[in-house]
Amino acid sequence: MPGAPNGRALPELLARKNALELRERCTPELAVRVRELRAWQALRVARTYADLRSAPRYRFAVEFFLSDVYGPQDFGARTRNLEHSLAHLQPLLPESALRVLLQSIELDALTAELDHAMAEQVLTLPLCEAAYATAYRAVGQAATRSRQLDLLLGVVADLEAIARHAWTGVLLRAARLPAQVAGFGQLQDFLERGFVAFERMRGAEELLRVLQERETRFMQTVLFAGE
Repeated sequence: MPGAPNGRALPELLARKNALELRERCTPELAVRVRELRAWQALRVARTYADLRSAPRYRFAVEFFLSDVYGPQDFGARTRNLEHSLAHLQPLLPESALRVLLQSIELDALTAELDHAMAEQVLTLPLCEAAYATAYRAVGQAATRSRQLDLLLGVVADLEAIARHAWTGVLLRAARLPAQVAGFGQLQDFLERGFVAFERMRGAEELLRVLQERETRFMQTVLFAGE
């Protein structure tokens, strides 16, 4: 699994994300294309994992994955929340929980950068698979895409590691009120919902294998086909 950024990397990640948000505010046409791109990606991911989503064992983990890890919404508020509260969180949370938060922030920033680069290549809307693949190949950055997938798998693996220990759930629930009072309730809620979703799954090995196989196949056979 990939190494997570440390707390010192957060200001850089936040600055990168803020720069992208500023570009969207200054360029309404780009903002429209970014939203369309993210909506298309969300539908593609939902279709790709529809079978797992319908399976009782994986349903809650996949729903969490679609809404909180790789969803179409902007996670900028969560990023800023983490930057302001990291010093308070470090003595309270296990290392795996902190790693989940930091990897999620890097994944969010990296995905936003790739989305913006692709949106600049999109000439017509609505998107179709061929237009999406053309924009994807124009941007390239295969190494960055691999890092994106590694981060995604890292978040899933660490959430499963957290859920493996019942005491982590007790700790998270006990920290709920102090977290809200201290101003990082959003992060606390993210971790607690992730714990519950992955605790119900009871083992993420199959989910990790399927994620890696399907996302790698999507990159190779759909996006980089013919290169």
